[in-house]
Amino acid sequence: MTIIPPAIYEPIYKAIGDIFSFDDLNIVVYKCLGERRINDYANEDDPRWQVARDVIDGIERDEATKFFLSEILFDKRCDAYLTSLIYKVDPQIKAAERNLKARVEALDEDLRKTKDALTDDAARRSLKDSSATFANFSVAVGVLQIYKFLHDALHLLQVRRFVDLRDAVETMDDDHAAEGRLRDFQNGMRECVVLARKAAARLPIDVRPQETLWIDKLDQRAVEELRTAIDGMDIPSARIALRIAAKLIESESSRLNGLIFLSASNLPLKALAAGLENAANIAPLVKLPLLSTANSANLLAATLQSHVVEHGLWQDVDDTLWAVDVLLTEAGNDILKILSEEWLNAEAVVLNLVRPSADEVWALDILKYGERMKEALSGAIELAATPAVTEADLTDAIDGLILRYGDFRYEVRFRFFVIDQLLMSDCEEIVKLRTSVNAVLEALGHE
Repeated sequence: MTIIPPAIYEPIYKAIGDIFSFDDLNIVVYKCLGERRINDYANEDDPRWQVARDVIDGIERDEATKFFLSEILFDKRCDAYLTSLIYKVDPQIKAAERNLKARVEALDEDLRKTKDALTDDAARRSLKDSSATFANFSVAVGVLQIYKFLHDALHLLQVRRFVDLRDAVETMDDDHAAEGRLRDFQNGMRECVVLARKAAARLPIDVRPQETLWIDKLDQRAVEELRTAIDGMDIPSARIALRIAAKLIESESSRLNGLIFLSASNLPLKALAAGLENAANIAPLVKLPLLSTANSANLLAATLQSHVVEHGLWQDVDDTLWAVDVLLTEAGNDILKILSEEWLNAEAVVLNLVRPSADEVWALDILKYGERMKEALSGAIELAATPAVTEADLTDAIDGLILRYGDFRYEVRFRFFVIDQLLMSDCEEIVKLRTSVNAVLEALGHE
């Protein structure tokens, strides 16, 4: 069903095309649908107006127009003219809700009203078939919370600058400060192991061994081997232990992110809504509270989906920059070549995520450090092409370039950390729904 009036169909797709590129709309569609569907809608090589029109046609077919336009409204680049057109589609459309807590509170209140409505025999009978969906939701939320906790524990280690820790290994035998930095990191891993074991013990038995496997390895191969190496001032062993730690932290963090993405995406909120809508048709005396709960569940599903997608996009950026990190450690004399190719590609991916919020402080900081990195890279490349350049001057320029890359890298990683914490807060809010969901289950007589 199409909801955009014919009179503003052309103006709105042209206004969107003037502001949003194919890559921009790719992200918007991904947030709306939870799937990368833009290639089903549009051709990247077509003119921007054509792309925008084809995307709108696809979104209309998929009945996601309101969610799509709310994401467009949320983007800081959406100007007054485009905003006025969107309000002509529906004056009630608001910028995409980023306050998931408000969505959870609304659904929690409606679930309590639904529970009260189950004094009606028809309502109770109509919802009986959905009791398994309510139970699955309660279990799934608990698993999501544990995965997010494990990921968060690793991410606190992940934000450390491993380049500084690697330098500390090389000087720990005659630099007490370097030894202290390594010891602090080793103790941080010890704490992570303790907290992770406690959380993993609450997972369902069928998925628990996968988590205890990496926790054991982090404990035995990273924590204990690094502690032994520091105690004995064994630099080669410390190098190995630090490399094992870095590899585990990166790989398991990325894997857990995938599990979080999957778990949050699969929360049966839409199934809850469908069950409530069906029940409302069967029990007309309590139709309004049931439909209100269904609407709240759908709105929460859309908000959570947008947050999960954003988290996944920043994880992708972090993984891309990690690949650059690895290349740099093995680059030798090819550092300039790698940075001129790989980093520029990575920067383009970052900019796609920064542009919608380009006037915010965090975005301006990333752009600032990106420009400094560009200047340092350009200067180093120019210096390397100078016939009379000395090895000392070139080494100094490359050292400065690596520092600028580190600044940019850390700023991007910190933004991912913030997004990570926001999703953790989302999970904590969603967990609160278990009480009201379990109350509905009890009223339904679910065992």
